[in-house]
Parts: sequence; structure tokens; C-alpha cells
Amino acid sequence: MLAAPETKEQPEMRTPTNQRSAEAVEAFTRIMGRKHVLTSARATAPFTTGDRFGAGEVLAVLRPGSLVDMWRALQVCVDHDLIVITQAANTGLTGGSGPGDQDYDRDVVILSTLRIDGIHLINDAREAISLAGATLFSLEEKLAAHGREPHSVIGSSSIGATVVGGIANNSGGSQMRKGPAYTEQAIFARVDEDGRIHLVNHLGIDLGTDPTHILDRLERGDWDAADVTPPPPDSTGTDYADHVRQLADTPARFNADPTFLHEASGGAGKIMVFAVRTRTFPLEKDKATFYIGTDRPSDLEALRREFLAADGQLPISGEI
Repeated sequence: MLAAPETKEQPEMRTPTNQRSAEAVEAFTRIMGRKHVLTSARATAPFTTGDRFGAGEVLAVLRPGSLVDMWRALQVCVDHDLIVITQAANTGLTGGSGPGDQDYDRDVVILSTLRIDGIHLINDAREAISLAGATLFSLEEKLAAHGREPHSVIGSSSIGATVVGGIANNSGGSQMRKGPAYTEQAIFARVDEDGRIHLVNHLGIDLGTDPTHILDRLERGDWDAADVTPPPPDSTGTDYADHVRQLADTPARFNADPTFLHEASGGAGKIMVFAVRTRTFPLEKDKATFYIGTDRPSDLEALRREFLAADGQLPISGEI
């Protein structure tokens, strides 16, 4: 589902189920203003209803306008024992961005990141820092001026999907040269066993030690070149090409592959991701698309094996 339109006025507020939840809603309102704390059924519906997977009720939908507000809202959720679903575009592709038809034991809050959509290009545009709500389409547009492109340039990039959402779900199943969306460089919050939240900065950028100071500097792009670690070698692909060429009995790509699980990558909402640092790639030129039809699936299998075994460069992407 695409981003919901700005909500000008809410119908009546849904009554919180307990005093702690009511206090949480008041705290959210102090952080980001009444306009961006949605509580009525009509106002929250675009965020709680997926195009492909069910719907459910929430205490509130939060629409923070900064990384610092996002951090503060998470602290309120933890302090008031609320379930948090971090939501980006709510594309409805996997069903994980909404409450669905589940029997939760506590009130649920959706934290929508779409207002926090900044992108910082670093190291001569060979890498990008994408904030929580930055879309693949926006990154693609920003990189085009530099003759670069992001990991994914087809499919979900056309329906408002975010860069962070792609990393969280290891998207990019059709990418033969690049493989699943993956990074080991991100900044995120986790909750420890004692219920305390911690900000973990693995972006490779020195931003200080205080969480609100770090997040404010990150959003503003306030750092020096010397604070940033060098980029990886430039190429049109990744090591995934070698992996996918192995003609084995086991599949090269499957859900929750441990090879592509690392903190934000494949995290699927288990941590709250504020930004990711990802590689960019030289813009592909003179591309062509081929559609191949057959009434025998074995023909496609033979063609796939021929491509993978050949010495030449792999296709950019492919689907059967």
C-alpha cells in the first residue's frame, strides 16, 4: 500500500484500554504533536490494513518527523510496555508491516517512518546513507545524477518501498549479480533483557556517544569526511554471483538464509532501524529485457543452468 495522505482532522479518538496506554498517547502527543498521533479507526486504517494480508486494531499510529522523535517515541513504548511495529511504506507484500489478525496480549503501536526520508550520498556517491523512511525510488533518482544506481531498481521500487524495508526483508530475489539486499552498516535501537533501549551505531561514521546528539547529527548530515570509513571496491555486482553459480541440489536463495542475516539485514522488525549505509553501483547502460515462453518448464530449467554455467557475465536479473 502506498503512503497515506496527510490527515487534516481525526474523527473521535479510540479510548485506550488502560491508564498506562492513555498516558503513552499523551506522551506521544507531546513529542510529535496531535496531528501526527493517529488514534481513530478511520485515520489509522491506511496503516493497519494491508492490500494482501488482513487488518487489525492499534492503540495509535505515530508519524514522527525526526530521528530524535522516533527514538523518544520508542522510549515511551518500552516504558509503557507497548508492542511496536515499525512500518515504512506498508506495501502489503509480506504482511509484516501491520498488526494483521493476531491475538496480541498488549496494546499495539505502529511507528510510521515515512516522514523521515532523508538520503546522504557519501564517498563520491559510491555509498548512500538512507534514513528510516527513504524510498528506493528517491534513492534511484538521487543517484542517477551521479551515474549510479541502488541495489534494487525494479519491482518494489515502483510501489513506494523503502531502502530500510528492503534491507530488513533481504529483498531483491531477482537480482542475479547483486543478490539479496544486505548491509552490515546500520544504526539501530535494541531492547535488552532488563527492558532498557540502547542505540547501536555500526554505520562506520563517528557521530559521538549521546543518542539524541548522534541521531540529530545523522539526520543533518553533520560529519567530516575523516569521520567516515572508506567504501568497498567498486563493481557492478557482489560476491553473490559466485554463490548463485554453484549448481547444487540445494537452493541458492531461501528465506532466513543465515548468510544474509546480520543486525538490520533480515531483522524484519526485531530491532528499530534508523538508517542504513548501502553500496551503490555503476548505472547499467544499454539494457534489454527478454520474455521467453514455453509450455515445458524443463526448458526454463535448462536455460537457467546454461546461464549459470557459462563463462560470460550473468544477467542483471531474472525471474521464472
